[in-house]
Amino acid sequence: MKLRGHLGSEIQRKAAGILSIEKEDNTNTSVVKALKVRDDSPLDVPLIQFGWNKELNRHVFLGEKSKADSEARKMEDLASTARDIFSSKQSYSYQDLIKAIMDLLYVKERMAKNYIKYMKDLNIIEKGAGTHGEFTLVQLPF
Repeated sequence: MKLRGHLGSEIQRKAAGILSIEKEDNTNTSVVKALKVRDDSPLDVPLIQFGWNKELNRHVFLGEKSKADSEARKMEDLASTARDIFSSKQSYSYQDLIKAIMDLLYVKERMAKNYIKYMKDLNIIEKGAGTHGEFTLVQLPF
């Protein structure tokens, strides 16, 4: 998610973390997701659930989502990021891919390299054969 405008970009650069609260489709719960975490990956932050309690007449903490749900979210977010990056270009060199991730997600080089490793490990992207093998998007089932 990219914040728009000069002020939005500046806030995103300076923030220690950016959170998103999303209502789940099939339940009456809301999930708090980390979109950005300074010096760490937001994909490693657990998903926290809240729901409305009629008796207390307020939202209450319902716990963290399961590890399987967190892994599914990680896979979906990485796949979405890869689709965004590869929508304009079919293949990238390692350095160009690092730059594209840094520009899209406003992360530092180290974190961009971690994202590339995660994407390779989850078979979202692959490196071509040869000494100048470029990274391409794997055909994803979802």
